[in-house]
Formats: sequence, structure tokens, C-alpha cells
Amino acid sequence: MSSRKYKTPHSYFTRLNEEITWSQILRKCGIKFKKKRMNTELWMICMFHTEKTPSMSFSETRGLYHCFGCGESGDKFNFIVRLLDTTTFYKDNVRAYRWFKKNFNIPLPWEKSNGKYIYR
Repeated sequence: MSSRKYKTPHSYFTRLNEEITWSQILRKCGIKFKKKRMNTELWMICMFHTEKTPSMSFSETRGLYHCFGCGESGDKFNFIVRLLDTTTFYKDNVRAYRWFKKNFNIPLPWEKSNGKYIYR
């Protein structure tokens, strides 16, 4: 893709939150977690800093995660971006889009037409 910055349609992120649960994402990544509070929250040891007790919470109802130890937080897309260790949003996040397509069959938010990328 070109270096031009594109904005992903909000509908893409809405679809991620509606169709995919945190437990599905964590299982695909091979991450162990514990369910708490009527199965609406998942807890695990944070992989972004060193610790011995679970401090990272995933809310199924809000679609967000937060680590009470290091402060890392975001939504499902941001978690995969962070997990894949991508740092530059517009260039390297393509890996995260492709991860969701490969693992959950969520279509890419763009298509190539006449040699140009068009966001849907």
C-alpha cells in the first residue's frame, strides 16, 4: 500500500466487536485466561510486562482490555496490533487486518481496483 494515510471505516471495528469474543481471540493466540464475574470478564497475566499475578482484564461486554499493572489498554484490534508488535499504524497494521481475515474470516476493509486501494 502507498504511504498515504487511510482511515479505516468504523463499521470494520463494529463488526470485530460484534462477531468475535475475547475468549475466541485469546484461544487463537494460545493464551491461557480465567473467567470471572458471570463470564463477562477474562483475566490473565499481562504479557507486556513482568508479573506473577493476573492483572490484565478483558471485558466481553465493552470489547476492551486493560492491564492494571502497566496501564496497557485498548480494543480487540489494538490488542492484536500490540501482540504482533507493530508500531507504525498505517504501514504495519496491515498484519493485524490480515490476522483477523485469516483467523476469523473478517474481510479486509479495502479492496484493490485498477491498481488502487479503495476503502469500503
